[in-house]
Order: sequence, then structure tokens, then C-alpha cells
Amino acid sequence: PCIDLTGTNQPTLSFWYHAYGSSIGELHVDIIADGLLHEDVVAPVIGQQGDLWLNLVVDLSPFVGQKIVPVIKGSTGGSFTSDLAIDDINIFTGPVANYSVSDTFICNNMSQIVTLNNTSTNANSYAWSISPNTFTYEAGTSSTSFAPQVSFNAVGTYTVQLIATNASGTDTVINVDQIEVWNGAPDPIILSDLQGNWDTIGRNIRSNDIQRGGKLCDHMELHERGWEFR
Repeated sequence: PCIDLTGTNQPTLSFWYHAYGSSIGELHVDIIADGLLHEDVVAPVIGQQGDLWLNLVVDLSPFVGQKIVPVIKGSTGGSFTSDLAIDDINIFTGPVANYSVSDTFICNNMSQIVTLNNTSTNANSYAWSISPNTFTYEAGTSSTSFAPQVSFNAVGTYTVQLIATNASGTDTVINVDQIEVWNGAPDPIILSDLQGNWDTIGRNIRSNDIQRGGKLCDHMELHERGWEFR
């Protein structure tokens, strides 16, 4: 069959084989990828291997993003002592970790809850971590929840990491300083930068609103006695 490996992570071909007998030949695995033949993508099995079933796993990572056709070839002799058998052929793919956050900037609301929206694929378990650890899991969620909810206990920037896992492996995504928590007065303003605008701004009128992360967090007003934050 033709198998599309687009968007996969750590794909493998797995099958079991039985190669027992004095006249056993060879077992080879080739891959046709986007129309090109790649021979012996794993070391061939040569000669008898004992009276037992063995598992052969082929790494398909070099063919991610391509359409493939696996080709399993066996050579046998002229008697029953050369019989080869294969069974339980599967394609496995590792997880792809991915997520989004409901809000990347918390402004003057330390009780705001942020949801980590899990969009991972081919995963069955998850491990979240956030640093620094000045945050709280909310609504009964935890570090192993599919889509945890969190609130933050201190101002600053927070890095989020997600590890997604399945039977074939793990995948990790990390976003440094992804969430910013800000609370209190605006950042200091150098008044000398505003001297040239004094006449056009005028006195006793509202001036530049302070915006952070696209949100209105505070504003400042210019009076005869100077700037006031409100």
C-alpha cells in the first residue's frame, strides 16, 4: 500500500518474521519513496535465526513528508527447510506535540485563568511544565491533564513546555517567555523624551494610554505639577 508520511514524527515499520531451517536465504526491506527505490533500508536478515518469531523495526524518519511503499523481499531454497514467514505488519508514528494558549498577556488581573489548549496528535499522555513555578493549576487540572488551566501568582514572564508521549516515543515543544503577567503602574517614562511634544499635548488633558500586549493597562495624564498615573 501507499503510505503518506506527511506530518508524521518518528515513523517506523514493524513486522515479525520466522526464519528457521538449514536452507533459509535472505530477508530484505526496501522502500519506494516518491517514486525512488531505496534498497536495504535496514540490515538484511541472512540465514536461519532459530525456531522463534523475531521483531524487525525499520526507521522511516528519512522519508517523513514523502509517500512510501514498503517492499519486503525474501529468498528461499528448494525445500521446506527454507520457508520464511512474516506477520503483524504495522506502521507506527510518534506523537507530535503542539498547543496554544488562551491568552499570552495578563494585565492587572492576577486571578485570570489561562487555558493551555492541547492540539497534539498521536499522543496518549502529556506532561506540562511552567517556569518559574509561581502559578497554580485550576479547575481540578494538573500537569498531566490534556488541557490544563492555570493562574499566576507573580508578575513576570513564563516559559511553557509540553511533552507528548505514545508507545512509539515522545515529542517536546517549548516556548520561552510565552506568557507575560503584568500588574501595577506603567513602566517608567523618560520625561525628556516628551519635551518636544509639550506644546502640542497641552496641560490638564489626557495623554498617551499605556498599552502592553495589545491591552489598555493604565493611562497617564499631564498636569501643571507633572504626570499622574491613573
